[in-house]
Amino acid sequence: MYLDPGFGGMLMQAIIALVAVGGATLYAVRRKIKDFFTGAKNKEAKRSISTEKLDDNNEDVIDALADDMKEDAHDALADEKKDNEVEPLEEEPTEGL
Repeated sequence: MYLDPGFGGMLMQAIIALVAVGGATLYAVRRKIKDFFTGAKNKEAKRSISTEKLDDNNEDVIDALADDMKEDAHDALADEKKDNEVEPLEEEPTEGL
């Protein structure tokens, strides 16, 4: 029976994928069971209420960050424009040619 050399790589990828999917599935199931017994729904409801209060403050922070980014971009463009400016060369005298 002939096994292509690429078969080993495919087999390893399949094994790694199975382990990753199995681990993710076990994690999700374990978390759902834990949440069921600890009453995580109440915690999530409290969390969503507190984040609604923060949303108004976040808009101010986002606006301030956007202004800073605009200033930084403007400064970077000005610096780039300075770097790209070419100073005229002084002409050498052409006497006697």
